[in-house]
Amino acid sequence: MATQHMRFTFNIQDSEGVRAPATLYGTYDDTQTVATLLTDLGAYKALIAAATDGQVISTEASLIASGAAAPGTFADSDVSQVAVYDFRNTAGRLHGVVIPAAEDASIVAGHINLADTDIAALVVNLGENTGNFLLTDPNWLRMGTLVDAFLSTRKHRRALKRASFEVPAV
Repeated sequence: MATQHMRFTFNIQDSEGVRAPATLYGTYDDTQTVATLLTDLGAYKALIAAATDGQVISTEASLIASGAAAPGTFADSDVSQVAVYDFRNTAGRLHGVVIPAAEDASIVAGHINLADTDIAALVVNLGENTGNFLLTDPNWLRMGTLVDAFLSTRKHRRALKRASFEVPAV
């Protein structure tokens, strides 16, 4: 068994028609079938769709050498409102997973509710690093558990402005 670097991309559209990607980097067991890959991609699509008020309009699995819209609340979604989930990699550095059009139902008093069912499922699946897709940063360093999460606004220059800051309970 060997692993292959890959990227799962979920293109999210808000109610204004603006699109933004949510990208997960990882490694994948190269002995798995395409059917298994598509099943895993579909499972992460469901997690991302549950964590955004935007609509997942397409998905992509890309192998890195050195689909249809998911149902969602879509109305009043805004891809410039993002939720960032920071995970620490094996080198001790943080890497943020950015989810555009953060789900309004998971925001309480201006903060991400990490206990929200949809958000907890996403965080657990990203942080477990079990199964076929293992979360990494863009340098292919394995990610660990969630360190913090925050709401932000992403403008056209891709700059993030922190609007809230949450730390998971220990």
